[in-house]
Formats: sequence, C-alpha cells, structure tokens
Amino acid sequence: MHVGIKIQTYDNQEHRSKVPVPEHTNVDMSSFSNDNNLNRLQFDQCDQNDYFDPVNRYVYSAISSAEYIDGWKE
Repeated sequence: MHVGIKIQTYDNQEHRSKVPVPEHTNVDMSSFSNDNNLNRLQFDQCDQNDYFDPVNRYVYSAISSAEYIDGWKE
C-alpha cells in the first residue's frame, strides 16, 4: 500500500515550481540550474519503498496497514 503526495496551490491547481521528493534525495550539483529539470534528482540513498513519479510529480510512499487505518504516516 502507498500514499500519494503532490503539492497543489490553494485553488487545487498544479504547483509547477514546488515538487515533493522522497527523504534523502540528492541533486547533481555539477549541472545545477534553476530550470526545474527533475533529471538532476538522485534517489540512490532514498528508502526503496518510496517512489518518485517525475511525469505526474507525485511521491508514493509505502505505508503499513496500521498507518492506513490510523490515517497517519510519520
């Protein structure tokens, strides 16, 4: 089971300049630029149960049955 996380504006529009990423995501600083190129993100140190969808700009994070029932993910 996974929970999907996406950032939207106050009126439920896609927020193109803000993107959630899994904890421990790194950035390739050798080619850093402020162009929102998500190909520079590096996920090799992230929890393998988390997944970043660059097309839809979601982070999917694995949750346990207890977290699902509680409606809470730490």
